[in-house]
Amino acid sequence: MYALSRVSVDKASVIPILLAAAQSEDKGLRMQAIEALGDLGTNAQSAVVDVRGYMEDLDPDVRDVATNAVAQIMGIRDHHVRIDPISSRIREIRGDDY
Repeated sequence: MYALSRVSVDKASVIPILLAAAQSEDKGLRMQAIEALGDLGTNAQSAVVDVRGYMEDLDPDVRDVATNAVAQIMGIRDHHVRIDPISSRIREIRGDDY
């Protein structure tokens, strides 16, 4: 998964692949896909709402990875942020009441 976030192709082209992998039942694969989306940084803004959904995953490890990934996607350097500011920024990006 990490390699997909580092390939020298259009970053947007790997987002659907990573989002599909993030839906896996396998926790490790799910976490790797979410982390790779975060590694794309602001190039993955189209996936921020989907990644934000994993912040509510049943597994606390997945929630932690998703929180960090959302912060990276939104360009927040301090990954130890509260969820509320992230939700506000998501609403701002989408232009609606998330």
